[in-house]
Amino acid sequence: MLKSEYVFTLAFIVVPTIILALAILALDRKFVNKPGIRLIIIATVFIILDNLVELFGVSLYPYSIISELVTLLVFNYCMGLFKKL
Repeated sequence: MLKSEYVFTLAFIVVPTIILALAILALDRKFVNKPGIRLIIIATVFIILDNLVELFGVSLYPYSIISELVTLLVFNYCMGLFKKL
């Protein structure tokens, strides 16, 4: 990998880590959708692990299919929370 690719991969690890920390802090709030926050925590952990595996040079699939699938499941859950007119 090139040096600039390491910067992007590290950015893809740092940003979800910040989101993970904010989600963990929000989990203790009173009026929070706790199942939604738990799903966000699970999705960000998968994203961080997937990027760490890519950073170490191990590639299970050509793309990060597992973390993308978990993220899509979280988005599907969030879309189901909207009221239908």
